Amino acid sequence: MANSSKKTSLKAKLLVLSFGITALLGGASLVVVNNLVQRQKTFQLDNFSGIAESLSASVAAQFFERYGDVQAFAINPSIRSNSRQIVTEALNNYAALYLIYDLIMVVDKNGRLVAVNSKEPTGKELNTSALFEKNYSNEEWFKNTLNGKFTEDKEKGFAGTYFQDMHNDPYISEVYKKNEPYTSFNAQVKDEKGNIIGVISNRANSAWVRSAFLDATRIIKSLNYQESDFYLVRKDGMLLTESHIRDGKEAKLESKELKVNLVTEKDNAAIASVSGKSGSLIALDPTDGNQDASGFSPVSGPKFIESIGWSVVVRDSMDEVMADLNQQKRLFYIAFTITTALALVISYFFSTTLAKHLTSLANSLATGSEQVSTAATEISSTSTRLSEAAVEQASAIQETAASID
Repeated sequence: MANSSKKTSLKAKLLVLSFGITALLGGASLVVVNNLVQRQKTFQLDNFSGIAESLSASVAAQFFERYGDVQAFAINPSIRSNSRQIVTEALNNYAALYLIYDLIMVVDKNGRLVAVNSKEPTGKELNTSALFEKNYSNEEWFKNTLNGKFTEDKEKGFAGTYFQDMHNDPYISEVYKKNEPYTSFNAQVKDEKGNIIGVISNRANSAWVRSAFLDATRIIKSLNYQESDFYLVRKDGMLLTESHIRDGKEAKLESKELKVNLVTEKDNAAIASVSGKSGSLIALDPTDGNQDASGFSPVSGPKFIESIGWSVVVRDSMDEVMADLNQQKRLFYIAFTITTALALVISYFFSTTLAKHLTSLANSLATGSEQVSTAATEISSTSTRLSEAAVEQASAIQETAASID
């Protein structure tokens, strides 16, 4: 009974030792893996921050080009011509060449329309007769441009263009019968002597902004993200234009009226971006309720006027961003579970076998000890008898010696 109890106790100790070592190694592995997952998550968020900054730079570069276009158009001798036909042909050529200016209007100093492109950028004829019936002298874009109140940042070399922020353009609605967000770039038209004779207004659709999204789209695709969103946001939080990737392809979406305000919808990435911050975070997408990895950045740099207050947001579902990593994590947990189970089974059998052998060895040693003890007892008894016999023999010798005497 005692041997059985000792055997059980030894087996339990060995099992606890084996299980403890397995648990310690397993726990250390889990800590390492979780740290790697967190580092990878941070790395992915940093990617979105970098993409947002790249998108910001692309938008700024496009703005710089559009800012200069209208001034280049204004100094074309054809634009200063007294012939409406010549001016109209020049405007049609510009519209067809750039593909983003749906209307290019030349207005004299008194606010009367001199000429406007008579064809769409695609070459289709336009009915612009209604525009000639208007007087533009009270329009903000006309007054500011004529009076030299430009959208400027002279330290960066921006001067001479009045920029009208994204808006639902009434002239586009009049001619094209659609409500879409447009920007306008306006400059003074001067004669050979430098006298102001009118204003030229390039009314650009949102394609020039979306073209800036192409570089960001390429980066996103290189990361194998299939469902990504790109937003351009005004300083009040209004969504100006957007682009999307769906199933790995850029979605061709129709332009929308300016109705969505990401700040009032509590989009944390948009709120951070319009406040002038750049970076990344995990935020709740107000449109679908999913957790998104979001990168954000104000549009800034040497090719943009920061006072305009634009910013960009790039985002994708965390499920997709972390899909590969989560798959690897699941595989690790499966392998870890199987390995741990095998280690515990092996530990159990090893502990059982070792306990059995140790117990058998201990029993053998105990039996040998008992045998040695018994032999020692017998030897001691024999020694006692020999001693008694020797005493008796000595006594007999003494008696014999006495008798002889």
